[in-house]
Amino acid sequence: MPGKTKQLSATPPETLDPVIKKRRALAKKPKTELIDMLLEQQAELDSVSATATELARIYAALDSIPDAIAVFDPEDRFVFTNKAYLEINAEVRKSFKIGSAFEAHLKELLKKGLLPAADGRESAWLKERLERHRNPQGPVDHVRRDGTILRIAENKLSDGSTAMVMVNVSALRRADKALAESEYARTLLLSAIDEITEGIALFDAEDRLVLANKSWRHMNSAVAGVTKPGTSFEDHLWNCIKAGLIPEAAGNEEQWVARRMALHKNPQQPFEVNRLDGRVNLVHEQVVTDGGRILVILNITEQKRLQNRLENAIESINDAFILYDAEGRLVLCNSKFKEFYPQLVPQLVPGATFESLFRESIGQGVHSGEAVGDEDYIQSRLKDFFTGEGVNERQLSDGRWVLISDRKTQSGEIVGIRTDISELKRREKESVLAEQTLLDAIESISEGFILFDAESRMLMCNSKYKEYYASLSDLLKPGVAYADILQAAIERNAVVVDETERDDWTSQRAMQFEVAEGSHQQQMADGRWMQLSERRTKTGGMVGIRRDITDIVNAEYESRRAVERAEQANTAKSEFLGNMSHELRTPLNAIIGFSSVISKQLYGPVRNATYLDYAGDIQRSGEHLLKLIGDLLDISRIEAGELTINKSPLDIGRAIRDCIRMVDGQCREKQISLRRAVPAGLPSIFADARHFNQILINILSNAVKFTPVEGRITIAAKQQDANHVSIVISDTGVGIEAHNLALVLEPFGQVADAITRNHDGVGLGLAIVKSLVELHGGELRLTSKVGQGTAVEIIMPIDGS
Repeated sequence: MPGKTKQLSATPPETLDPVIKKRRALAKKPKTELIDMLLEQQAELDSVSATATELARIYAALDSIPDAIAVFDPEDRFVFTNKAYLEINAEVRKSFKIGSAFEAHLKELLKKGLLPAADGRESAWLKERLERHRNPQGPVDHVRRDGTILRIAENKLSDGSTAMVMVNVSALRRADKALAESEYARTLLLSAIDEITEGIALFDAEDRLVLANKSWRHMNSAVAGVTKPGTSFEDHLWNCIKAGLIPEAAGNEEQWVARRMALHKNPQQPFEVNRLDGRVNLVHEQVVTDGGRILVILNITEQKRLQNRLENAIESINDAFILYDAEGRLVLCNSKFKEFYPQLVPQLVPGATFESLFRESIGQGVHSGEAVGDEDYIQSRLKDFFTGEGVNERQLSDGRWVLISDRKTQSGEIVGIRTDISELKRREKESVLAEQTLLDAIESISEGFILFDAESRMLMCNSKYKEYYASLSDLLKPGVAYADILQAAIERNAVVVDETERDDWTSQRAMQFEVAEGSHQQQMADGRWMQLSERRTKTGGMVGIRRDITDIVNAEYESRRAVERAEQANTAKSEFLGNMSHELRTPLNAIIGFSSVISKQLYGPVRNATYLDYAGDIQRSGEHLLKLIGDLLDISRIEAGELTINKSPLDIGRAIRDCIRMVDGQCREKQISLRRAVPAGLPSIFADARHFNQILINILSNAVKFTPVEGRITIAAKQQDANHVSIVISDTGVGIEAHNLALVLEPFGQVADAITRNHDGVGLGLAIVKSLVELHGGELRLTSKVGQGTAVEIIMPIDGS
């Protein structure tokens, strides 16, 4: 024994373990044998770190989780970050050392310009972010400058600490923000225990206290006055109970002391004791060779609190979480995992192996498609599990889909994450169905359809497009460049292009494709005509539509030919009417002149009165024909665009009076009342005097013609506005039905009814009036009611424009 003591004392003090130093101190005291036995318990003392080792294992498991985790104390200082958090924030690594403030970390992110959402409003953003951090209200997505999308979830824990989980959801944003928001756990870890402070007490074979170190005395300071060297262990227990240090003994003190003494006399595994002040001690006892007892008490209060927080954090993860040790034995799992696999709940106990759980899941039919007894499949799954790199999708027997991810930590543990992706699978199915529906719709349209990506590579085309471009069908495959299709169209003579214009045509089509606006026509080699319409998509691609417009092109050609023939016929008609008008007016003037001479008996009396009547009829008929010929000549000039308008200032009131005098005799013959309402001071207008009088005479003549005996005609004028004058000629005549109003304004347009056909004329009067008014820049309005009369309004511009 003395030799051992000498060897230990020769060791440099700075290399000694604190426990060894304490034990060497004991060596200087009496009872050497007990001290020696105390030193022999070194291996046992090492075991008291089991809890710390377990915590380190869980720490390593969280460090292997792909999601970033950070923990802040109640003062918002960093106390823990896992590996993923370090990687995500590598650019600002120095801003979040353990103990540094969260606000300083945020300011560094802003300084680096990593948060585009804060651009231009950094102070406001920082204030909002800190408020949300201190009062979490659910997950929030943050977009980094490089496009990374981080879903940040923060939770307040019972002691005021904050747990943060940052999930990189960039890759999961498929089919309109695919995977449902998954808020990974807020994990809270206090700093690892840098130094374990244990209390050591030595009792002799009679179970009396021999010595106790400072930590043990501090733990039992409440009984320092009564528990002294020589005090029995049982008395020490009663002293602690009387001091109220053992709350679990209250009410059953004797039973508790009996159980504790049984453990003391026959030490087993280390056990925990809860103290009144809330501390938790881990007690390890060992019998030494002389029958005494050595007690090692470890204060594991912080470890227990940390473990509880860790378990709470894991429990709060939305995904199912399970942890196996390096041998594939279950360490822990959260309630979400049990919700996923209710059939396995009885077997989900610490120590259960992955293989036994997997075989049980096959037997229970947990996943669809797994056959009982398929040993090859089982061995393959076990291999993937222990490799720790497996990620696959499986469907549960209840129809849900789950994403299974197993990752191995650096220390060999296996972390399993199970994510419910049922909604994602449903959306993917809908997306596939929608895509197929779209393809079917595109295939069913009657036009040719082709789609190119942003790099002008073909993505797809329908069968109609291949039918239109049959000579290119072997080339029309996904990935072919538009330039290659264009070149093949020329080389294979798919389109009609002059040999000398092929280069220009290719350049023009390439430019049209690039601009992708409007539509173009192209003649195909088989004689058909295609309309080419191209539009850019929002992603930079191009959609092309090819429509067979051969019938339309042919119809347009025939239409142009018909218009040309009609114009030629109209020109011939106008020329014919003009020529005939000139040819007929000469003999008609002679007939009218000679009949006037006879009627007036200028060269002697006509003895037979009947001849005089005939002469009058000849004169009137000739004058009527001459008027018709004049109208025909006017309408032909108007249609030919040969009528000249010579505008000059015109007094409307005087023009109206002159025209009234010309029809006054006709009104008296039919006893028609003709009234005029023209205010003084009416402004003059710029118009052609002869044609303006022709307008009024034609309207007044029609009014007299279709107004019955003792009827009434009114002509009124007024200034309509600063730029126009209105003249209205209304009568109480036979009227016109509404559906015939447009007809009577057309050349030769007449209403074929019994009333109007009793009057002569060929229907040119109103047509000429309408054309003359429009030539002056005016407007004609016609209103009428059968049996009540007609009103013709002409609106003339004052300045003649």
